[in-house]
Amino acid sequence: MKLNNQYLKNICILLLLSLIIVSCTSAPKQENEDAPETEEAKETSTLEDFADEDDELFTEYGLIQAVEGGAYPMYTITVEFPERKMIKTFSLNAEELQPRIEQLSSLVGNYAAIKYTSTLEPSLLDLRTKDKVIMGSGKIDPSWKRISGKLTGAEEITNSDLPGAVQVSNDSQTIEFQFYVFEEMQAVNGQYVEANYTLRSINRIKSMVPFTESDKEESADETVATSLDLADDEYPSGTMMVNNSYLILQSTASYSAAMYAAKQASAKLDLPLNYRGYVFDFKEGLKDTTECGCGEIHGYVPRGRFDDGNYVSIEHTNSFTEFANGYYIVVAASGDRKKISPTLAKASPHFADAYIKDAEVYIGCMH
Repeated sequence: MKLNNQYLKNICILLLLSLIIVSCTSAPKQENEDAPETEEAKETSTLEDFADEDDELFTEYGLIQAVEGGAYPMYTITVEFPERKMIKTFSLNAEELQPRIEQLSSLVGNYAAIKYTSTLEPSLLDLRTKDKVIMGSGKIDPSWKRISGKLTGAEEITNSDLPGAVQVSNDSQTIEFQFYVFEEMQAVNGQYVEANYTLRSINRIKSMVPFTESDKEESADETVATSLDLADDEYPSGTMMVNNSYLILQSTASYSAAMYAAKQASAKLDLPLNYRGYVFDFKEGLKDTTECGCGEIHGYVPRGRFDDGNYVSIEHTNSFTEFANGYYIVVAASGDRKKISPTLAKASPHFADAYIKDAEVYIGCMH
């Protein structure tokens, strides 16, 4: 009996010791929340942040078709992606481009690796008050988005090359539009308006690495210098050259594409279409068909000689020293920059890449 009692006592002691050991080993470790982050952890965090940032960029490899300068430092870059059979238009801020490229025009005709962002941004198509239409054709497409609220940001007419930011706000939301403020819009600033808009994709180049050879770059420089020399010979008197502003809706190497865009612009902007007597010519680009008062038919003369105003025409870049050669540009207005800025404001919702560029035009004697 004594043995049995001792045996039971030993069993109880063993069970008690087992419970103590289990409770000690299973107890959670207390974290030191104030412990400094290790160098390894810091490095991992930095790499992850960089990867997330890079994931926001799209990467493409394409052929640079055109480089058009707008208001510095902004450029419009047209890129062809042959494998995808697609052409895209990008905006580029030369000051933000990495790595920096001093002569963007030298990229035309060469391939480049491009990293860019693509965002959806509101594009204002129609603005009206209760009493009148401030901008737009007056017809509202059912597919457009709409916001009603107070208009702000339009205190001053836009005199700079770049658009300003205007907002339409109500109690539940605020929509911001990048827009050129014109007189009629300024007049309703602070009032209750209805804005109709769409969302358009904006592609912005952040990085571009060209695949060019040094001898090709030298050849491109020589070509530019030669074209400038020819321009000087053609117009020997500098006093006969005047600076002019052009509202450009599209730039393309295809005349048929330019004609299609010109017809669309005439209809959407309610502007007359005037080819100014010029027709497509394979060798010259544009060829004159109108007989001058002297009885001769002259070669192509760029718009702006004595025919400025608001109307749509197709011009050829070979006769402008400020443009890359070989392109047709669809022009919706020309003349003084301040006078054609309101037309830019009306054109921007329909032509996302519309911009104003200055160029010299010859106004001297043709005989």
